[in-house]
Amino acid sequence: MDATVTIPFPPDLLEALSQRVAEILEQRPPAQRFMDSENAAIYLGLPVKTLRTRSWRERVGIPSRQLSGGRLIFDRLALDLYLGS
Repeated sequence: MDATVTIPFPPDLLEALSQRVAEILEQRPPAQRFMDSENAAIYLGLPVKTLRTRSWRERVGIPSRQLSGGRLIFDRLALDLYLGS
């Protein structure tokens, strides 16, 4: 027995929905590829203090770079690969 259910969707509602989604996406700033500790912590759902702990980052394998001066940066694409593994 086929369990597929089709619900009719009015074309004008679909058009209004797609226009609203486009408006929302235009209002959002472009995603930054490189993030500081605070933004990376938000992105990963972690406390900033935890993310800044070098031994913890190395133990769990979170990719990061430390710039001269000690500032940490995180590559969003590398974090996405980390999250996908």
